[in-house]
Amino acid sequence: QIEQISKPHRVLKPVRFKTSIFAKINTLMKKLITFSLAIFSFTFFIFAATEWKINFEKATIKFTMPAEEVNGTLTGLKAEFIFDENDLANSKLTASVEVNTLNTGDNKRDEHLKTADFFETEKFPNMTFTSSEIKKTEKGFTVVGNLKMKITEKQIEIPFTLENQDSVMIFKSNFDIYPSDFGVTNKPKDEKEREVEKVVVNIQVPITK
Repeated sequence: QIEQISKPHRVLKPVRFKTSIFAKINTLMKKLITFSLAIFSFTFFIFAATEWKINFEKATIKFTMPAEEVNGTLTGLKAEFIFDENDLANSKLTASVEVNTLNTGDNKRDEHLKTADFFETEKFPNMTFTSSEIKKTEKGFTVVGNLKMKITEKQIEIPFTLENQDSVMIFKSNFDIYPSDFGVTNKPKDEKEREVEKVVVNIQVPITK
């Protein structure tokens, strides 16, 4: 009878990877994440909408009533302008003007315009505007929002441009408004009367970043 000779079992040793490889991979991943975050932060900083500083002292608001040959001004502007043409979704404009500063060069007329017959400034001292959208146009930009006079609020569109003058940007805008739309005057009977009440507004405001 042949005896079976048992051979000793071979013990397998666990495979050990060099920890330095994993350490290098881990370090590389951390560097890639840090780099990606830095790029994202830089991009956000470059394209985020910026709040502009407004030079209220040099801001001008002029208006004309062509049919009446009347010119005037308003002061007391307060505003906030957050804007970046690469981030229009987060750009916005809010503004208010003190109606009591209205000046047409005729004190008697100005005082009458401030009474309950027109603006009723004792009860409604300010006109306000709050934007809902700013969009790009062929000639510049248009800000869409609600203009409020007295108790009436109405959506209007205000076109504007930004012009660089001696390292200062000038916000420029020209647009028409009709006082009867806001209850300041009586509703016109026809288009001819409506044209008579038209007010042309011109705004120029120096702004800097």
